[in-house]
Amino acid sequence: MADSAQTFKAGDVIFVQGENPSGLYMLQSGTLEILSASDEYDGLDRSIVVSKSVRVGLVSGKALLAGFSPHLSGAYRKSLKAVTDAAIARYPIPRGGIQGFADSDPGQALNILKHVNNNIKTIGGIIAKYTKLYQTVCMISDNMALMYREMSETNASERLHRNADDLHRKFKSKGGSFPAEFDARFLIVDNSPSLDKKYLLPEAVQEHPGTKNDDFILKTMQLDQNVVISMFKSDPTMASSMYDGLSESFMACLDRVERISRFVDNEVAIIFGDDDSWASYLIDRGGISEWER
Repeated sequence: MADSAQTFKAGDVIFVQGENPSGLYMLQSGTLEILSASDEYDGLDRSIVVSKSVRVGLVSGKALLAGFSPHLSGAYRKSLKAVTDAAIARYPIPRGGIQGFADSDPGQALNILKHVNNNIKTIGGIIAKYTKLYQTVCMISDNMALMYREMSETNASERLHRNADDLHRKFKSKGGSFPAEFDARFLIVDNSPSLDKKYLLPEAVQEHPGTKNDDFILKTMQLDQNVVISMFKSDPTMASSMYDGLSESFMACLDRVERISRFVDNEVAIIFGDDDSWASYLIDRGGISEWER
């Protein structure tokens, strides 16, 4: 039974990475954002940690906010902040964290594991969206370069000009062709075959391959519920081991989102950055006027 329930206003922080859990939270309604900052900010003021964080996921509807701390009792490894008004119930965590649940209520321990697994699946969907965003931004950036090189050869920064020159040469050598007139539709054309590109994510954010331990955990959770509960009753440390394995996978997924988002930011800066970007060329260096001529 919940020992308390609270309504958080949009912008309120539920917990911050580096803090120790005071209970197990269940989101009843509303939307929360998962925030991640470098470990160097752990232990600093909440406002500092949040300001140095990036969004790596969202949690909506009814969801158990588990998987954010080792053993269910260790320090949080990510932060949670309300995006909308949110109702959250708090449940007491027994001594020993997840193993304590397995000792006193193995059915509840299994339920917690299922929620963490659902959280992993939710972040998997976010990874797919961020990956698509990265590919789209890269494609638009390259198409901007092709348009620039086809219509003009001056005014852009040396870096942009050199990159555009290389892309244009490759594009023409591979039989790429330009439309009679350029419009916004050209920016979203997939010209990767004519550029010898696949717009793959950098190796630093390639898909986590998983481990045999992950397979074991998932296969165990697919067994009959009564069988799993009996296993937890006979060996509560099994639930603890499974939770920690899922928690590590959850954190790996969130960290992957963070890394992808930083690569997206780098690509977006090439298009919209204040300096040395296509936006600065078009607006500050008179690129739009040049293209019109």
